[in-house]
Amino acid sequence: MDDTVATVDMSSGENFVEKHASNESPKEKLSRGMLAYSMISCICQGFCVLLCVHSSFMLAGMASDAFGVSNFAGMVVYLLEGASCLFNIIVFWCNAVKPWLPVVVSFAQALASIAQIIVLQMCEGDTGKYAYLAVVGVFGLIFGCNGISSFALAAFGPVNNLGPFTFGYALGGVLPFVFSTILRTTVYTGTDAASVKGMMSWMLGFLAVMSTVSATNMVIYLTREPIKRHYEQIKLDGISTVKCTFRSAIKGLRHAWRIVLIECISYTTLLGFYPGIIPSAMKMEVGRRVMLIGIFQISETFGRGTAVFIDNKWLPCNNLNRIIGLVISNIGTAGFLVLCTIYHDNAFLGNIVVITIGVITFGAVGGYCNSFSDKSIEGELPPELEREVRVSTTTVFRIIVSFLCTLGGFLSTLLVKAFPDHTEALKAAAAAAAAKAGEAGADVAAKAAAGLSH
Repeated sequence: MDDTVATVDMSSGENFVEKHASNESPKEKLSRGMLAYSMISCICQGFCVLLCVHSSFMLAGMASDAFGVSNFAGMVVYLLEGASCLFNIIVFWCNAVKPWLPVVVSFAQALASIAQIIVLQMCEGDTGKYAYLAVVGVFGLIFGCNGISSFALAAFGPVNNLGPFTFGYALGGVLPFVFSTILRTTVYTGTDAASVKGMMSWMLGFLAVMSTVSATNMVIYLTREPIKRHYEQIKLDGISTVKCTFRSAIKGLRHAWRIVLIECISYTTLLGFYPGIIPSAMKMEVGRRVMLIGIFQISETFGRGTAVFIDNKWLPCNNLNRIIGLVISNIGTAGFLVLCTIYHDNAFLGNIVVITIGVITFGAVGGYCNSFSDKSIEGELPPELEREVRVSTTTVFRIIVSFLCTLGGFLSTLLVKAFPDHTEALKAAAAAAAAKAGEAGADVAAKAAAGLSH
């Protein structure tokens, strides 16, 4: 018995194959308007999911300045992705094809954002650091649940919208950067802890609002009659009730081993160095570090958009073998940026233009490889695979990505110890400058007093 799975050409958004797996009637054809709304809703949900993690990465690069402690950006990434991976596994065993689950966890994401604002405003020093990490852990659980359930929602919808969904991932990184840039240039122009906390709080408020908007849109989307009938049919076909197992997933992964290899190299490299080392460990003031984080996220969005919306025949790297070569080359880009971090006093390696070009390349190549591999999942699985294998394999990719991000975050926490803590160095330099200014002021006052005595 064949599986009932509809797929979509990611570059055009049109159905190109529809395989029916049971004696049930074929799926009702959706209007172009509903197909467009389905794609837009998946982009919005992908945006909501990764808005959480991209905002957390950006905030991780600022948190040490907010609490007045040493750099712990790598720890934030490790904790966030570790908690996400744990919950991904739990949801996978329960079958992630639960259409209303993303709605619930998106609202929960908004509440967790508000909790982070409370911690920022009420805590300082190490107390603030550990309270912030505790909330990040809860945030990670919510992100994990939202990630895998939304991923399944896009994969098993009326059309396979994994490409647009992962494009939404990258958009979730651009808007926080734009928002933070507006705040930094208009309201919070200082570099003191109060200014950093204020900007972080506004960004978290933005995350809470956008999570609520996305959840509300999903409520509207899931109650549209054609979409509602589709997911009812999914349930009747047994796709949302089939038992997902790692044994079934391994059967499918044998056919998609190249995608696993690409994602293993890409996500481990990206999260191993970004944002814990690149740019958080770089010797520069917080505004410039935030700028580089934003540039990375914009470049990743460009890379993902190129992979999703441009037809493969126009792409130079348009098959998985070439993508493997491209993702390996990105390790070299990471190595170059590490050299820029170590030899920051070198005229060439310390040049902000050179560093920016490196960050753009790092983000764009990583985003392109990740989205190209995501949209290739369906094509790598033979149509004759059993329903259990197809559902298990498709959803287990979210666990693989989450595990690899956790591994990258763990490597980041180890690697960051090899780099000097420029946050403390900048504080010491500022204190020395203040002391010197005080001494100079005292000398001037003494000379003035001596002049008056004469």
